[in-house]
Amino acid sequence: MKKMVLFLFGHPYRESKLLTLYYWVAVSMYIIAVALLLITAILTGDIGFWMSFIMNIVGFPIIFRVVYGLVTRVNQMI
Repeated sequence: MKKMVLFLFGHPYRESKLLTLYYWVAVSMYIIAVALLLITAILTGDIGFWMSFIMNIVGFPIIFRVVYGLVTRVNQMI
């Protein structure tokens, strides 16, 4: 599980406790959201919802890595 999280979200920035907390909160919210969306997708069976589910599974970690990387670079410059 830890290797999958590191693959999806990258490594947390350990020098800042706030950014590390932000990282783990985002990861835990992602796991909860994926579980709930999967249950909803199974119960509804709608193909549009499945496509939305797949896009969210792929899209959120990419957007998170970009934003988190920018924030950590700005924090390193300060």
